[in-house]
Amino acid sequence: MEIYQKTYKKELSKSKRFTAPKSINALAENTENVISIGNQTGEGWLLTGEMIELIEDGVNNIICMQPFGCLTKSHNWKRTD
Repeated sequence: MEIYQKTYKKELSKSKRFTAPKSINALAENTENVISIGNQTGEGWLLTGEMIELIEDGVNNIICMQPFGCLTKSHNWKRTD
């Protein structure tokens, strides 16, 4: 996955407005405390990892507008305030 994101991350790292995403391994490490990375149903652990990354970057509100996004959200993210 990192190979496919190489150019994308390089250009985002130059941006003043956007930040490059963390590596897939870093997302997995951050997610292990919340959900097993062996969870492969729905969006599995990746959506949860992306949400954790956003929270760590100071995002206060997250709206998930993906198809079938209810699977992981309904089981992992109960808090809405």
